[in-house]
Amino acid sequence: TWQFEVSPAGNGTGNPPTVTGNGSVTPGSSAMFTISLPDGAKNISVQCLDLPPGTTCSFANPILTITTSTTTPPGTYEIVVVVTYTVPGGASSAFIFLPLFLLPLVFARRKWARDRLILLAFLGVLALMLANVGCAGGVASHQAVSTTEVKLVVQ
Repeated sequence: TWQFEVSPAGNGTGNPPTVTGNGSVTPGSSAMFTISLPDGAKNISVQCLDLPPGTTCSFANPILTITTSTTTPPGTYEIVVVVTYTVPGGASSAFIFLPLFLLPLVFARRKWARDRLILLAFLGVLALMLANVGCAGGVASHQAVSTTEVKLVVQ
């Protein structure tokens, strides 16, 4: 059976992973490839699609190993490699614009101007806290999915 991967538009990082290595093997041996990811990539997982019969795929950063069995038929195979990882990025636009959505509350009728100042300070602190939720060093992160292909030649 053939497998395929569908990624939503804009789900990558702009710099897809690059794969280098030699994919020529004899049945029962392994091909090793090096996957280069963007700086700061974490939580990396790799899945191989369209592997030939009797073949497995494993990943130990940065090495992708495709292991054939003695029964893997000779041939040239295009294997789709799906790489999922987390990269640092900007805070969500919803968090950035949250104070603007709450700004009308500042101008709600109140008896004292002091109340408006306290509410404005609270909204500013809330915006900073939300922008940094789950972030290391104040930088938000997002998940990226990229695909690439490797050629496996079983001789």
